[in-house]
Amino acid sequence: MVLLRRSLALALVGAALAIMGCKPSRGEETVDCTPGAHIWVGCNQACSIGECSGDPWLQICDGDTPVASCVEGSFIAQSDDSTELCFSTCPIVQMVCPESGHITVTLKGYSGSSSAFTCDWRVDERPPLTLRDAGTPSTDAGGSS
Repeated sequence: MVLLRRSLALALVGAALAIMGCKPSRGEETVDCTPGAHIWVGCNQACSIGECSGDPWLQICDGDTPVASCVEGSFIAQSDDSTELCFSTCPIVQMVCPESGHITVTLKGYSGSSSAFTCDWRVDERPPLTLRDAGTPSTDAGGSS
């Protein structure tokens, strides 16, 4: 009975958070990837990789760069919007994993660090999606099954 009450309480809390618009936002960190592999990094539900709200901006540095040092001038990739590929203002980057085998991902709001946003970003190994492919209906935005 206690387990049922606890499950019901957790379900109600989850529903309340969803109604209030609270979504997860993954923090800035360094993650591993396969050197030379084509990867997608993003918080873009339209491209089936993570979720966002507001207007986040992703910046990516080589993984040998600490989070605090991943600043303009050291980015190996960055994205504000993906309007051409996924018709969304949520960011996504398509890139090749660096030889180091890891990337450092940092975030900020597009119009400055005080802009309210969430970015539940993910890293996924997928083939490239081109503008030509984007016009073709797909349920997985070019990801492999």
